[in-house]
Amino acid sequence: MRNAFASILFIIATAGFSAFAQSDLDTTFNSTGIQKIAFPFPVGGGFVAVQTDNKIVAVGHCLQGGSFLGAIARYNENGSLDTSFGGTGYVFTDIGTSPEDLYRAVAIQGDGKIVAIGSSGNVAGIVRYNSNGSLDTSFGTEGKVIIDIDEPFNKSIPLRVVIQPDGKILVSGYSRNDFLPQFPGFRQFVARFTATGDLDSTFATGGVFTAPMPFQSRGGSLALQNDGKVLLGGLHLPTSQPNEYTIIRLSSNGTLDPTWDQDGLLTIVSGALSSGGLMEGFAGLAIHPDGRVVGAGSQNVVYRFHTNGSIDTSFDNDGMRIVMPGNARLLGDVKLTSQGSVLVGVVNPSSRFQAFRYTSGGAPDTTFSGDGEISVQVGNSSEYGMSSIAIDLQGRTILGGNMEGSFAIVRLVETPRQSFSISGRVMAENRGVPNAILEIRGAAGVIATARTNPFGYYRFLTVFTDPYVMSVRSKSFRFSDRSFALTGDTTNFDFFGFR
Repeated sequence: MRNAFASILFIIATAGFSAFAQSDLDTTFNSTGIQKIAFPFPVGGGFVAVQTDNKIVAVGHCLQGGSFLGAIARYNENGSLDTSFGGTGYVFTDIGTSPEDLYRAVAIQGDGKIVAIGSSGNVAGIVRYNSNGSLDTSFGTEGKVIIDIDEPFNKSIPLRVVIQPDGKILVSGYSRNDFLPQFPGFRQFVARFTATGDLDSTFATGGVFTAPMPFQSRGGSLALQNDGKVLLGGLHLPTSQPNEYTIIRLSSNGTLDPTWDQDGLLTIVSGALSSGGLMEGFAGLAIHPDGRVVGAGSQNVVYRFHTNGSIDTSFDNDGMRIVMPGNARLLGDVKLTSQGSVLVGVVNPSSRFQAFRYTSGGAPDTTFSGDGEISVQVGNSSEYGMSSIAIDLQGRTILGGNMEGSFAIVRLVETPRQSFSISGRVMAENRGVPNAILEIRGAAGVIATARTNPFGYYRFLTVFTDPYVMSVRSKSFRFSDRSFALTGDTTNFDFFGFR
């Protein structure tokens, strides 16, 4: 284990949020851009995910007859409740035997089934629903898996869920120990379940990885790389040192990956305070298509790392970006747009939902509400607030939370971006090269591909004004990559090959 930085001192000035333009709200969503539907019982949470048809799923809990039940609702693209889900648009579920049931995260499978995770008292609850809102009886016992993930710790607190391409389910969080002095008070875990709900014995130890750090480790942000490696973020609280942000990377079999910061465990001595909240330290993780890792720290800072765990100084010149205002904590959910911009939200209980967006270089993204930040008045209560963020397939930002006993969802329009065409010819030995493959790569990875015609010509019709690199592949010739950023329609962007 080594420290990425010896020490970082943060001095964060208080700053107000910019006023948002009314046009930021997507008025095709409930006519106002904001949806708050009263359910038969008060609900909290509002953790959201978006289906491929742009329907929005929100989960949390409801209070019914003195007990809490898991709550899940689905909204149509226009913001109305989707009555094809449970007959009403919402379902309340008795997760386990405890009167304290709640969901903290949700993920959508490729087949449209919905996985919600949370707690039933001291044990973890994983529940899978069919797309119509009924419990999926092929999963666990009647659609539910109730499990103490990290024995002998006496309480499991699941926080995040990710569905692997093969249908296996990753669940992360931390456990609490109140009784055994030989164990630390808190310990992070990530568990993998099969598609039928059993712990996956091919992952870590019996399906469960627990953080190897001494003393307390909390949090449970989670991300999955394209190669199957697993990232787990959180906070380490040593007894005699400043607190540390942590990111653990595991190989696909659940063992520590030594190619990540030499031993699989990245720590940053930050002086970050423990708030006693659920998501602490690196409260959110996201991964660029090229493997670079974005970590959002709970004390107003965003970092970006290379694939080996070293700091990526191309992000805001030093690898980190301080986020305003004041001492508000960053939201656990961090998302990347298709252009590579970094979207973060702020956990700051209030009647406003607040978010920031930065370009892939770490500067405020001025295509987002004019200056890169937004604050939306959602209600009149300061007791509740935003809890999650998402981006739908049209690039629209969705802010989820709860307000005044209802799930509260905000959808923002995506500002149309200027685009141009680019064309040219691929040449070698004084003739056009047919069937050469061209790729345009940006901060978010490959955004477009094309193939040359029999005479070596190509054309891309719609390319945004971001910085890009274009490369050419051919069976017979090699080509050097070319960088560009369009300011207008461009022709004669030619490539010349060599053997």
